[in-house]
Amino acid sequence: MSHIQHSDLEVHLKIVAAFEKLSQTLLALKGLPLSVTGVKCTSAYYRRTKPFPLNGLLVSSNHIRDKKPIQKLKKHENSPPFLPSLKVLLTLERSNKWGEDLNVINRLKGGFYVELSKILLTKQPSWLSVPLEKCLYIVLDGVVFCLNIIHNREIAMLINLEKGMLDSSQQLSKRKAFSVPLKKKFILKPLLSQQLSGLSKRCPIFSETCQLVRKWICANFLSKVFEGVALELLVANLFAGIPACPLPSTASAGFVRFISLLATHDFIAEPLIVDINNTFTPEALNKLQEDFIKKRPVLPALVLIVPEDVSGTIFTSLKPEALILKHVIKLATQLHQTFCSSSTIEFQLPMPDVTKYDILISLHGAYLSMSRQQEKNKENKITKKHWQSGRVSKSSVQSQSDGRSFPIVDYDPVKRYVKELRNSFDSVAIFFYNAYKSYAVGVMLRPSFYRSDRDPKTITGSHLRTKDRERNALIANIDALVEDFRIMGGRLIRTVIVSDHLKENAKKHD
Repeated sequence: MSHIQHSDLEVHLKIVAAFEKLSQTLLALKGLPLSVTGVKCTSAYYRRTKPFPLNGLLVSSNHIRDKKPIQKLKKHENSPPFLPSLKVLLTLERSNKWGEDLNVINRLKGGFYVELSKILLTKQPSWLSVPLEKCLYIVLDGVVFCLNIIHNREIAMLINLEKGMLDSSQQLSKRKAFSVPLKKKFILKPLLSQQLSGLSKRCPIFSETCQLVRKWICANFLSKVFEGVALELLVANLFAGIPACPLPSTASAGFVRFISLLATHDFIAEPLIVDINNTFTPEALNKLQEDFIKKRPVLPALVLIVPEDVSGTIFTSLKPEALILKHVIKLATQLHQTFCSSSTIEFQLPMPDVTKYDILISLHGAYLSMSRQQEKNKENKITKKHWQSGRVSKSSVQSQSDGRSFPIVDYDPVKRYVKELRNSFDSVAIFFYNAYKSYAVGVMLRPSFYRSDRDPKTITGSHLRTKDRERNALIANIDALVEDFRIMGGRLIRTVIVSDHLKENAKKHD
């Protein structure tokens, strides 16, 4: 399947038109067990607050006649260009026939996806729909949508289930893993997405500023350290925060204000309150400030209050962690000082200083889905010399689509790899990368990992630490850690380079 190249504005107009067609068709469908009563798109691409993929976002639709609707990625193939699907949430009419079993509800959802796909095949033969167990993919006018059904009773059932699981700390920790993510995905995110989309329509500079902010965050190897919605709410504060302050007239002006916000706001002493629709009264604002002061010791580093979440933690409880937020503020402060000392604002995205990382994981260019197709002949080589000088090359991969089958969507090997690293080694290291030019992953080891004054009795059976019998202490096993990185990455990994200063530290502890 070939990617269609258009300007960003043309792509956005096509996305909006395709979603309107999808929404109207679903709302008017007959013959379903339950009628569709609501269709909401929560994708940042829909509200144009996220940079579009370099390889394009639209695909040709000549694959509809293919007998095999699913395109599989062969084991030894290069990765295809990244193609995102736009997330859409469906609300169905109320019914008491869902039952009270969560597994049954999930199976009913899967059956509904199959039934919806069959009806669309007869009503809209030019569309391609592929039902899966947990979602339904639809290709419409070159745009790939991923549909999920919202069932409000699920959240209430999970909360009731969790009330009986508060007897132990282990069961209590599961509470966040159950209802909170579901509430965030199916209730809060759609509401905030709708508000952010409205702000984007009223102030087009808002969406352009969000794109510039995301590029700056990623250029500093800080991809995925913020929730996407949280980042947009930080920018929204600039457009809905101070009535007396004129709105930014350009994306550059909006970006300068964003940097100023990060550099000057005291996130420890006061929360950031984002009220897009002016919902809070002065009394309510005072109450929020008082509650914040009382609860500050147990609140996350960044508290982002919106009318839909007065706790201010739903999108910031897991990230950014305090250390990362401090680093972002430091970068913003340095840039803010540069802006203040210059008479003109000339800004370029920074080149990452890869020499500061303890370990650098160099990636093969053939598996970088987010890179440019045009650079397919450039090899992605990161040698120790390049790393120490701070110069790193970039490359990308050409699509392997045959133009006839359903596209491979949401496939980003680097994103998956970094996610696995963070899930497996979060207590050991912090991982940094650029989602848009993901040619390497930087690793900073936490000081607690290679500290040698640990009591050997506190950790047993860990292959990442070895026991120094002379000092009766545990020391970091860097070789085992590097080997784990290689094994988890597989063919994605080109080389893993350990910095000289880390080697010196390891020798001191040997």
